Amino acid sequence: MNLTKSETFTNDGVTGSASYPNSGTNGTTSSAKATIGIVYDAATKTYTITNGSRSRAFAPGTLDGALSNSKQNVFKIVNGSTTDTLALNKPGTSGALTYKYVGAGFWQRTTNGSSNTSGTFDAFTYGVETPDAAVPRSGNANYSIDLQGTAAYLDEPTSILGAGNMLVRFDTGAIDISGEANETIVRTGMTNGPFGFFGSALLASNRNSFAGKLTLNHLGGLVDSGDSLFGRFYGPNAEEVGAAWFLHTVDGVSAAGTITGRAKASANLNNPASYLIDDAHTLESEVDSNGNLLTFLGDTARYYPQQFQVGGSGFAFRISDPFRSAQFVSGDRVAAESNATYSVYKNTAGGVTNKLKLFNSGTANPAIKLTYSSFGIWTDTRSGSAAGRFENVERYFLYGQPTDQQFIPTSGSASYGGIVVGTGYGSGGATQNIYNVGGTFQLGFNFADGSFNGLMNGNLRNVNGGTLMDLPEFSLSGQNTRFGRFAGQLSGTGSFGGFSGGFFGSNLDEIAAIFQTGANSPFDLNEQLFLQGAILGKKCPSSAAC
Repeated sequence: MNLTKSETFTNDGVTGSASYPNSGTNGTTSSAKATIGIVYDAATKTYTITNGSRSRAFAPGTLDGALSNSKQNVFKIVNGSTTDTLALNKPGTSGALTYKYVGAGFWQRTTNGSSNTSGTFDAFTYGVETPDAAVPRSGNANYSIDLQGTAAYLDEPTSILGAGNMLVRFDTGAIDISGEANETIVRTGMTNGPFGFFGSALLASNRNSFAGKLTLNHLGGLVDSGDSLFGRFYGPNAEEVGAAWFLHTVDGVSAAGTITGRAKASANLNNPASYLIDDAHTLESEVDSNGNLLTFLGDTARYYPQQFQVGGSGFAFRISDPFRSAQFVSGDRVAAESNATYSVYKNTAGGVTNKLKLFNSGTANPAIKLTYSSFGIWTDTRSGSAAGRFENVERYFLYGQPTDQQFIPTSGSASYGGIVVGTGYGSGGATQNIYNVGGTFQLGFNFADGSFNGLMNGNLRNVNGGTLMDLPEFSLSGQNTRFGRFAGQLSGTGSFGGFSGGFFGSNLDEIAAIFQTGANSPFDLNEQLFLQGAILGKKCPSSAAC
């Protein structure tokens, strides 16, 4: 925060203390919630911090350039055997520790006595609070958080620094915290970790305030019986969050610190990210130089893609399976094959042509407007079994921002509707054919028992043109795993297959799945179809069908 006027800040604060005998025997520690005063005087640019009978004013002349860095301003005052330091996180709009609306502060006082060394540590968060009426009361949000603090063991102190995530369900007020941190011994500079930290809290129903507990896994059992985490949201619309925490263990270790964070950016599947692929299917064939089907070879599970990366050093997209990988730069985009629905990338190297076809997310896609989910088709073509024959491996895969399992309900129902897209391979008839598959689907979920069922109505047309023909109606059924994912059966007249996918978006806004099935051909009674593709849908306004 950049301060331009005098202000007394409301805050959430905690305190800790420790005393270590100079003899080297074990010391004593404590930690607790604290009422801390934070006053800024704009005329003198001085911060005054108060906790009970302790108080210290830090003027600009006490700023220590050697201790300060890009993340913190550190003030230092030495008075005889007592040293006071005040560390205030600097303002910023991105990156760790620096925030626009919330700040974290740490006041430490150390006194070197003749028989012992003692100290106090006060941690607090403060800033531009979100008005009570502006705190959301519906929906969910994720915050990227930083954890800072100090732990006082019986023999010496350590500093703690970590990062994680805060999940806030504004509709119920439930808050879940998780992450990892490292611990550094102050005396030696040796760092240990990472270790996990976890917490939970409850947002007040009528004001901007929450309270709960925080656990640092490596510190063992806690003796605190009540709340030990206190915080609130900051910014006009709860863009940031701040909290102070303390704990005391059965082994005599005390700790205190802060959590600060900012809401994660709105979903954008074009932002750099790395996706582990859970749902994919691959079919292999041999084609001629024009892409016409010569021989259908079937399912090739060993080529299922495993990871898809968007954006990175020297590439726009990278995808890999257990045996092969491909990388694309922005210059590989094929304008003639790209449109509002798909973006297509292609390159050739070492006799292998790789092609990536991505379904565009966003409101400009005329097929369906998706925010959190998408799919891609990765095809690689290389020399086949004989001259003039080329191995063609086509992979369908999902990617996006899946619904966290904590948001999957255990009661109620929901319906989804959307589109079907895919590829069909026809063999056994008078000719070998490749088809484009389209259609629509409806799917209803019962969250109480985890079941779901629906229908898929598809059609196909030869990739070289021709008549659009309807496929037999397929029924969809299966079981929701309660972890944001589902799998089921796809069946119809003369056909049986399967599909798997999941929910996307924090409010189960969308679903997507990959399917594969056999089917009778509407073009040739002797032709057997092998289909694979994706279903993409959005939640219907009510539990009834869209």
